[in-house]
Amino acid sequence: MAFVLNSVTCTYAADLDNADLVLNVDKKKGARVFYKGIPVLMSLGSFFSFYKRGLTGSRERIGTGPWRGVLKGKLSQETRWGYKIAGSNKETGIDYSIRYAKTDFQSIILEINLVSQARRGNFSYDIFKLNSGIFKGSKVSAYPVSFKEIKELPEKPRTIDKRILLKNKQTVTIRSELCDIELSDLSKANSIILADFRNIPWDKTKSFYFGSNVKGIETGKTYTFKYKISFLRPSLPPVADQHRFSENFISFSPNIAQLNQENKDRFDTTGLFSIPCKDERMDEGSFALPGKINIFTDQNGMEMEILSKEFLRMAGTRCIIQPLQENISTPEGIIFSDLDRTVKIGDNSGKERFEININKKRIIIHSSDKRGRLYGVYKLLSMFQKEEGQWRAKCGKFRDWPDLETRGMLIAMLPSPRLDQELFKRYIDALSIARVNMIVFWHQPQDLLKWKKNTFKNYWSKKEMAELASYARSLHMDVWGGMISKFSTEDFSGLDIADGSTFYNPFKETSYQILFSLYDEIIENYNPSGILIGHDEIRGLSIYEKNSGIQSHLILSDTVNRIQKWLSSRQVETMMAGDMLLDFKKWEKKLGNGGVNSGNPLYNSGDTYKAVDLISKDIMVFDWHYKKAEDYSSLKYFADKGFKVFGGTWHNPEASCAMAEDVKKYKCAGIIGTDFGFWRTLSPAATTLYTSICGWSSNHIIPEDDKDILGLSQILKGRQQEDVGKPGIISLKPYANESILDDIPGDGSGFLDMGPYADLRNFKPGKRDSNGFGFEIPQNKDGGGGCLVVGYDGEGNINPIDRITINLGSRKVGALAFFHTCLLEEPGYRNWEIGEYVVMYDNGKKETIRLIQNWNITDIRSSKTVRQNDWTFNRMPQVLLGSDVAWSGVSVKGLSLNIQKYVWKNPHPEYPIKQIVFRAKKIKQKYRMSLLALTAME
Repeated sequence: MAFVLNSVTCTYAADLDNADLVLNVDKKKGARVFYKGIPVLMSLGSFFSFYKRGLTGSRERIGTGPWRGVLKGKLSQETRWGYKIAGSNKETGIDYSIRYAKTDFQSIILEINLVSQARRGNFSYDIFKLNSGIFKGSKVSAYPVSFKEIKELPEKPRTIDKRILLKNKQTVTIRSELCDIELSDLSKANSIILADFRNIPWDKTKSFYFGSNVKGIETGKTYTFKYKISFLRPSLPPVADQHRFSENFISFSPNIAQLNQENKDRFDTTGLFSIPCKDERMDEGSFALPGKINIFTDQNGMEMEILSKEFLRMAGTRCIIQPLQENISTPEGIIFSDLDRTVKIGDNSGKERFEININKKRIIIHSSDKRGRLYGVYKLLSMFQKEEGQWRAKCGKFRDWPDLETRGMLIAMLPSPRLDQELFKRYIDALSIARVNMIVFWHQPQDLLKWKKNTFKNYWSKKEMAELASYARSLHMDVWGGMISKFSTEDFSGLDIADGSTFYNPFKETSYQILFSLYDEIIENYNPSGILIGHDEIRGLSIYEKNSGIQSHLILSDTVNRIQKWLSSRQVETMMAGDMLLDFKKWEKKLGNGGVNSGNPLYNSGDTYKAVDLISKDIMVFDWHYKKAEDYSSLKYFADKGFKVFGGTWHNPEASCAMAEDVKKYKCAGIIGTDFGFWRTLSPAATTLYTSICGWSSNHIIPEDDKDILGLSQILKGRQQEDVGKPGIISLKPYANESILDDIPGDGSGFLDMGPYADLRNFKPGKRDSNGFGFEIPQNKDGGGGCLVVGYDGEGNINPIDRITINLGSRKVGALAFFHTCLLEEPGYRNWEIGEYVVMYDNGKKETIRLIQNWNITDIRSSKTVRQNDWTFNRMPQVLLGSDVAWSGVSVKGLSLNIQKYVWKNPHPEYPIKQIVFRAKKIKQKYRMSLLALTAME
């Protein structure tokens, strides 16, 4: 029996509540679809764009929606399994609604209704994005049939120019071992397009894209686009039947194995920081590092401390600092000497140069200045390698200098789950080793307001940040401050902000009083060389233009000139973002959306690009872009206008090096990297150190194995190797409640209840080793291993159990190594607590070890596609700062998997431990955690 609701035919609740197929819709994450607990549609009807074609063929967006953009809609729930998001916009004249409904136990309907009252145009929209990790390699059929068509979804990502797989289809069927998915165009317009989006930079899900593009939308006419998505029984045999057990044991993925193995023996575990010198002349022989070495210098900087510390850590070598004396011409050891400023090295006779001369008895480091001396030390340390038990550096002459004078890093000072000064200092260390010589502490206005009020809850205090700025200066970095120019009346009740805008009212004196008081906080705390004032992505400047009659480019130029004049009176330089000075129509196709925003309909700020000729040339321009471009010619545009220009990118290594090459080509001032999202997520993927490395050597070759992430994570964790005792394996066999094999997904039992897609049948149980930590997964009768599993079903119900108690008798330990993993219905990049280990001592005392998602435990799936992400970075999500990868491999379906090793140092090694309780916490989604092995260091 059926009923009709808003043109969607639905069956009764008995069928709709079938647990295999679940439609989830909410304001934050949009619409997604799960099948047997597995996310299959990463998004459903998540984006549309109404646009027109410019004379050059580029897209000129009129409006976008439904979850964000100028056509952001309002979500309502019409039935238990039916939702609608609808919106309208007077300026664009567009009205729309999108309905999502589960209509029976196996079907979902997507219906899009559109009316354009004011203008003609074109309409492109997403139907859904398919989970590429699950469905790559799946069989494909489509109608109408074409002779030359794909027969399966490609295993390897297609290049961007070859991303289109199918077009002009009425039905497309995907056949897999999990389920068959049939997409039907109920409008019978043959509108379906299928594309491989795994190489599309802005697609966070790295998915297979299903969408459509409709040309020639007429005014005043209602358009309806309707699709049915059916989830059918699989026509291919289950994965478990194809691979009952595999001997394909993978102990470590190659790059992580290298990281773990070399961690004991080398200063530079990945080779990332061993930047080749521009002039290297090798000689025979090598310098052997003795147990004690003299260092002759007339300088006492941080570089001497670094050299002494690393020699001691690396080889146990003690350094004796001696004054450099005129009468000692050829002492043995390491000699620091000033480089004759008249001597030209390569094509450089300026700053930061160094020359290292190595023979069998001594090392001489010549440098032009303190930075050159520091970078010479970094280079020297990276040259030592252990050969037959002896640390040696090859003889020769090594000379280097920077390609770009300024190599900065913008650190986004977002509220963080871990306000750890020592961690922050290690972050600054990593930047320094990567040749960063300028640091920008970039704040949100509402956080600087906390400073004004002296309230520092969940944020860095002024004292902490002043100390960190001082630490950066000790590494010879130029310190800048910065502030985003986006405001809200929620945070600033006294600030006049127009409805629909995030920009302060530029005609109100109170706006500048508030703005300058926040800049004062930066100046007083950092004593910076300059302030990056932002003024990027300005939303709603056209509203002020309409209210005042003054054009938006005049408003922008007047306000930034006033800020520059005020900062200059305090001997502080000014830099602003360049995106509002680039015409969207001219530059968007060349450089991509994100760094080109004058005339961008998303921001409604008018033709602000005209301000470029009115802005003071004492204001520097930060020309920042998301993606790699063929030519960042905007650098030349700003330089030709008379500005001092800095290029910048985000977390993409290829984009960073391409930008560095163009900064050098156009003779700009330098390059600045960014780390948006790092302190919020603590993910080393939120930035790339290649920005500054390529700024030093613009022709630096980037390897394809993400060594920048491995190198950064290692330094952030700290290199100290503490002796916590001899490893002793603790058997978990008596407590195991599940097998590492899981034949059926979504049945409420098994390892992580995702079936063979994420079980460990490719992991051979028994005794294993992880970088010196032995561990054991006991073997079961089914050929798999036993493990401990706890969790919840997302509805507040325990599944399978919420805690397991492990008895240790009465055992003293120096540390415990937990080998664990988890699987969440919707994992993310942010940190939140999902469980704990409670260590119970014989004397009744206890210690609680919090299990924090993406800090010391993470989803077993290492795929780039599964984690919800407010940003766009997604490289190596399995690399955490609170734990190490103990094992990485693949499932039988080809999903990348990981197991984490978390080492907990016992604060009370003198107390015997009685029990350890492994406990799940009730969170708002279905998840399971598994403890696979436990090792004690005694």
